[in-house]
Amino acid sequence: MPQGAHASGKNLLADGFEFKHNASKLKAPFVAVARLDASTVAGEVRAFLWRSVADILLLTFVVTLATLAVLSALVLVPIVRLRRHLEAAGRNPEQTEAYTIDTGQNDEMGEVTRLQRYGTPLDAEHR
Repeated sequence: MPQGAHASGKNLLADGFEFKHNASKLKAPFVAVARLDASTVAGEVRAFLWRSVADILLLTFVVTLATLAVLSALVLVPIVRLRRHLEAAGRNPEQTEAYTIDTGQNDEMGEVTRLQRYGTPLDAEHR
C-alpha cells in the first residue's frame, strides 16, 4: 500500500490475521501493517481441550473413589457385618446373643442393629 493511503482495517488470512492502519489514523507519515500468525492456534485449542477432558476424568475418578471409601465405611461394611451376624445367628438359633452387634449409632444402621438385638425399636428404648 503506498504511503499516505487511507485504507484501514483487518483481513482474515488462511493462517492468521492482517491489520492495516493508514497514515491518517496513526498520525504518522507511514502505513502500519501487522500480520499475526494463527497457524498453531487450532492445535493449541485442541490440546487444551484434551487436557481439560483429562482433568475432568481424573477429578471424577478421585471424587468417585473418595465417595466409595466413605460410603463403604459408613454403609456397606456395617450392612455386610449385620448380614454375617444374622446368618450366623440363623445357623445357631440357641445362642443368638453371641452374634449381637453393639453400636452407638443413632441413625438407620443403629436402629437396624438394635432391632436385631432387641427385636423391636420400642424394646430397645426401654432397655
